[in-house]
Amino acid sequence: MAETHILGVDFSGAQSDKNTWITEGWLTGGALHIERCRSIKRNVLTDFLKTLGSNAVAALDFPFGVPLDFANVLAPEAHTMPEVWAAVGDMCLDDFIDQRNRFVGDPRQGELLRAGDIHFPGCYSCLHDVNPNMVPMTYYGMKMLNKLRGFYGEVPPLPKEGRDGPVLLETMPGAILWSLKLPAKNSGKSYKTAKDALERRREILNGLGSQSGISLGDLHDGFTKMCLDNHDCLDSLVAAVGAAMWVQSQRDFRIPDCKRTVAQVTVGSPRLPRVSPEVKDMVEVDAARMEGWIYAPIPDTSN
Repeated sequence: MAETHILGVDFSGAQSDKNTWITEGWLTGGALHIERCRSIKRNVLTDFLKTLGSNAVAALDFPFGVPLDFANVLAPEAHTMPEVWAAVGDMCLDDFIDQRNRFVGDPRQGELLRAGDIHFPGCYSCLHDVNPNMVPMTYYGMKMLNKLRGFYGEVPPLPKEGRDGPVLLETMPGAILWSLKLPAKNSGKSYKTAKDALERRREILNGLGSQSGISLGDLHDGFTKMCLDNHDCLDSLVAAVGAAMWVQSQRDFRIPDCKRTVAQVTVGSPRLPRVSPEVKDMVEVDAARMEGWIYAPIPDTSN
C-alpha cells in the first residue's frame, strides 16, 4: 500500500526563531502514523523541505501571499505569487514592515483581507500587526517559499511545476478546527489562552481523528502531553491532519472556483468582503494564484 509522507508546520515569525513546530508522519490507508514532533528553526525547516520527494505533502501555517493591492506595491509587474516571493526575497524585514505601515496607514487601504480569507471567521489579515503579529510570519514565510523555488512539485492553486518535490499547502489550524466543529479561536474563547484551554485542547485531541476521518489511534502518551502542554505543537498536529485529509479527498476542501468571480463566490460568506477592490472582479482561482489560499475542509452543515 502506498504511503504519503505528511508534515504539518505551525510556523512562527518570532525574532527568537524557536516557536516553529513540525509534526511528521506517514499516511497509509487512512491512518496517520506520527513519527515525531519537534521545534525547528526556519532555516533548518527550509533545508529539510528541500530534501522531500513527490510522495510528501506539507501543510504550512502562514500566508503564502498578500492582498492584491499590497502585492502590487511589493512587485508592480507580478502576475502570480512566485514573482511576489522574489521581491520579498530581496527585502529585509524592516523594509517589508515599512512598506506595510505605509500601505495600512492609507485609510483607503488598511488591513485588507485576501479573497480566500473571508470564508473563515477566525482569520486575520496577513497585514495585522497586533497580537497575533502576522507581519513577520508573512515575511519569513514568503521568503522561505522563494528559497524553495525549484524544489517543490506543486503549490496549489498554482499550476504544477512537474518537478520531483513535495506539495506545499497553505493552511490554518484554526480554520481546520472550525470546519471540523472542534474548539477554535472564536466567540471570545480559545484553546490557546482561555481559562479552560487545557480542556479544549483535550477535546481537540479526542475528536480530531473521528471528525477528520483520519485515524490517529497510535498517539503515544508523550506526544499527547506535548500537545496538551504546547498549543504550537497541537497546531502542527492539526496541520498534519489537514495535509492527510487533502491526500484522502481534495473534494472535501474549499477550492478556489475557476469560473465565478470573487464577488459571486463570496455572497453569504461569514465575513464582509474587505478585500482589494480589483480582486472582486477577478475569477476566484486567478485571485488565489496571486494572493494565496487557505486550504481547509468545507464545514459539514447537515447538523
